[in-house]
Amino acid sequence: MYSEDDVTIIIPAHCPTNESVGWFEDCLESALQQQCWIVVVSDASPKPIYQVVKDLWEPRITFQELPEHRGVSYTRNKAASLASTDLILPLDCDDLIVEDAVKQLIQIYDGTPLYMDLTFFGEVEISHYNLMDFKCEHLYTKVGLASVNVLHKKTQWQAIGGWSEFIDFYEDGEYNSRLMLTYCGQRCSVPLIKYRQHAGQRTVTNKSKSAQHIQKILALIKEYPSMCCGKDRKALQTLQKSDPLMRGAQMVDVTSLPGTKGDRVLAQYVGGKGKGKHYYKGVATKYNYRVISGEYYYVDPADASDGSGVVNSLFVRVNRDVAELASKPKVVETLAVEPPIKLSPRVAPVEKTPVSSRFFKKEAEEALPDINNLRWSQEIRHMEFTPSQAKQLIKIEEAGKNRAKVLGHLKKYA
Repeated sequence: MYSEDDVTIIIPAHCPTNESVGWFEDCLESALQQQCWIVVVSDASPKPIYQVVKDLWEPRITFQELPEHRGVSYTRNKAASLASTDLILPLDCDDLIVEDAVKQLIQIYDGTPLYMDLTFFGEVEISHYNLMDFKCEHLYTKVGLASVNVLHKKTQWQAIGGWSEFIDFYEDGEYNSRLMLTYCGQRCSVPLIKYRQHAGQRTVTNKSKSAQHIQKILALIKEYPSMCCGKDRKALQTLQKSDPLMRGAQMVDVTSLPGTKGDRVLAQYVGGKGKGKHYYKGVATKYNYRVISGEYYYVDPADASDGSGVVNSLFVRVNRDVAELASKPKVVETLAVEPPIKLSPRVAPVEKTPVSSRFFKKEAEEALPDINNLRWSQEIRHMEFTPSQAKQLIKIEEAGKNRAKVLGHLKKYA
């Protein structure tokens, strides 16, 4: 039986304005109303928040300041690592937790990740925002099944690898899906979190990209091999048979296909859910591909995402990990390769390099990552490059943005 003393509220904080510092202060005060522990990690906040922590400080609070901006996933992971209790409860720094919320949660917590209903306040007012009751199949269709506020064990966070630091939008939905695919889920129908609505929140600033991000996250989740706890197994199997995106990896023996074909790379189209063909315009080339959801195509490299969310495309490049998970039924006619088109100017041609792998039948081109729109703090610093890639990217960087940290990182590989 757990008590409030077994819970740590983890709060990643990044406050760009004086107003957001005030929101953080409200957040911390609401956390202090609980009889549990609190970890606050400042993600190199532009506005100093240490003074707020100092003014409200109690022995229950642990505070750490990151030397550079690393993103919300890294910061949450750091906060979770500092927790010394069995249970953790994430709380965003602009939201509030109602009085005695942790006490209420502990009374119904049974070891299954527990999420709770919300109250919206601020620019939108909803006294009770009802989330969905938990069902296994919802994990494959609803990125927003739960908010980030899920009470769960620290050992569960460790076992699934924490929040993905390469996903910077809907990272909480992806994490919750991995968590509940492994340990199932439970809903508390009481609104215990006050979710602040304001113009600066990421769901507002990224609204134009929201639909594509959701499709990409769902496509990623549908690749995960875990199948929840076994509840509603029949409903889940029905969903797998009816959803072309979930059975897409079984429509083609991708292990028998080369990773490249001429100037093109193999990718899966993860947009839409209809079975009919429609046209999808390449994000870089603007070429109209005729596609069906869940099927595989050879596309221009500039039009394909690597699955990390870096390129905002519904073509997800098939890598070795995906190929290894794919089954090997009879190949059916799903490729319908479009006529070759000129390689996008954004992707420089590189020399061919032999690839020794059972997944590739012939020489494959070494793909040149597009780093033009990547941030140093979250993406580039974690990437590794071959010598030829590094040399070419150094030339591109020197002729373009000329970022000193990026150049220094690339020169380590050149």
